[in-house]
Amino acid sequence: MPIYFQSPPFVWTIVAMAVLAAIFWLRTFLAYRRLPHEAAEDWDYQVSQNMHDLRLTKDAYVRAYKKVHAPRSQLYIASVFTAIFVLTPVAFAFINSILMTLWNSSDEPVQESVRGGGIRENIESLTFEPGNMVWGFFTFFGIIAIWALIAALAARHYYRNAPGLMRDELIEERGAFKPTDELTVGANPAHVKAHSDSRSTYMELFETALGLSKKTIKDFAGSGFICDQYTDGSGMKIYVHVHIEEGEQFPEDTHPFFVKHKHAREDDKEQVFTIISLQEDLLASYEKIENIAVNRNNEVGKTSRRMRGFRHANLEFFIYQK
Repeated sequence: MPIYFQSPPFVWTIVAMAVLAAIFWLRTFLAYRRLPHEAAEDWDYQVSQNMHDLRLTKDAYVRAYKKVHAPRSQLYIASVFTAIFVLTPVAFAFINSILMTLWNSSDEPVQESVRGGGIRENIESLTFEPGNMVWGFFTFFGIIAIWALIAALAARHYYRNAPGLMRDELIEERGAFKPTDELTVGANPAHVKAHSDSRSTYMELFETALGLSKKTIKDFAGSGFICDQYTDGSGMKIYVHVHIEEGEQFPEDTHPFFVKHKHAREDDKEQVFTIISLQEDLLASYEKIENIAVNRNNEVGKTSRRMRGFRHANLEFFIYQK
């Protein structure tokens, strides 16, 4: 058995596994070290472009980013090479001990002349003799089988514990979000179009249901159009721009926020604003909204006592229980 631990192929195999494990552990370490910086840079860019989700904090985004973009493949490859490096000598010893036991117990009823005269009977079988082809066959394929088993177990664990998509991880992080301010608007200020007939509807929505204060601007930015401003006094503002005639368009120079933005490989998209409100009584506030003649699309949290939300026009509402 010791001859296998001294053979050059065995030694070089162990050395190769150790080198490969060291290389992948180094790559994994460097990748994990860069990950928080990449996540923070991605979040900062989204904030600078008003692309970030107001229901996420930077820490929550970084957590989700690290979970999705972690170099798991390199980590698992490094682990497999390490396991092979550690377990291969054990496997050699185990396989050789079994073969040695078989060889010692495989006496054959043959006679052999011994030096000095005489006959020795019932010697060990040459089939399982160390170094013979049968011994080498079982040793070689036994090691290959153990390596394959290690790789299979690692692959199974890798796919079973794979993270979801970034979208799924962000949804999970949003579930733990709790606003700290009474009103959060993004991008601030928010803007929405309203016909003269629906102006009172927005007043009920923002004043009655959400408890914001109203101020009327009779000539918004010198455009000649009326605008109702709603705020809680914190600097967060929502502007309801009123046009009188059907099909009347707001000037692009004074109302650029209503100009659809064209993105590469995408259709023109209108700007969507997010409104997050913290209410003393979520159910009472949302009941008032339900009694208002306002379209509510993509409702979320219909049975929740913590948060409810919906989409109306180019506004996304998320109302939380204080």
